[in-house]
Amino acid sequence: MIESPKAMNIRPSLILSLSLCLSAAWGETTILRNFTLIDGANPQPLANAAMVIVNGRIRWVGPAASLKPRPGSTVLKLDGKYVMPGIINLHGHLGNTVELTQDSKNYTRESVESNLRIYTSYGVTTMCSMGSDQRVLLDMRAEQRRTGRPSMTRIYTALRGFTGVGGYPTTAQGMKGVPFEVATAAEVKRDVSELAGEKVDLVKIWVEDHLGKDKKIPADLSKDIIQDAKKYHLKVAAHVFYLDDAKMLIDAGLYGLAHSVRDKPVDDQLIQSMKQHKAWQAAATLTREASTFAYAKPSPMLNDPFFAPAV
Repeated sequence: MIESPKAMNIRPSLILSLSLCLSAAWGETTILRNFTLIDGANPQPLANAAMVIVNGRIRWVGPAASLKPRPGSTVLKLDGKYVMPGIINLHGHLGNTVELTQDSKNYTRESVESNLRIYTSYGVTTMCSMGSDQRVLLDMRAEQRRTGRPSMTRIYTALRGFTGVGGYPTTAQGMKGVPFEVATAAEVKRDVSELAGEKVDLVKIWVEDHLGKDKKIPADLSKDIIQDAKKYHLKVAAHVFYLDDAKMLIDAGLYGLAHSVRDKPVDDQLIQSMKQHKAWQAAATLTREASTFAYAKPSPMLNDPFFAPAV
């Protein structure tokens, strides 16, 4: 008899009864057992847990003592290990960086796959690549979605983001020619249409002047991008720095902030506007800001055997 989800203090949505699992078509079945479960829903991890996976889908989770494995299942004993939901990276950039060099010439299937394998090894099961991609990523995304069970981290992409002519980040190392550089509403309409035709997962705008060093995309063009994207039912996220820009974009219908506001503390006006427009903080990217200081001189983290392979 399986202990009830209420008695186990595990969210019912995570549980299917073992009897249901056994009566279903088993197909390819893998059983994980003897691990500690961290599910994000309970205050305490569940020790000595088990999990039944059928055709790549989790069908049951609970105490290992309650599990009655089906003969023929693949059983993996994970003593001393932990199992948790996959990590989702809401804001990253694939493919352009090899070793410590960022350049669009580095963007190949091989470099993207290398990135995805590293993500996978650290438990990142899904990532959203935010506006610096090339067409090969669309092919890889299509391959993943055809199979339904990718062997590497799942891909979502904005393909190419938007900035103004000569605007940030085109001045950054290896970024010239990566985003769309738009000067008119007609160019915006053309490029948003192209992205819609490629079925991008979202649209990205860079709204930043790099502390006054670079040109910032004009506000009216950002508003045009947001409105044109909505015609294709595409959501827009923006790289922001300044509080005033965040307010302007949210009021114009922006869906998400792809960085935190960084020039001053956010105020109630912005928060209320985000609530009103149902906008969200897409990704705080706090480690991006911390890296400015963490790597000012060589960090001991770079020699840590866990982190070193990802550098």
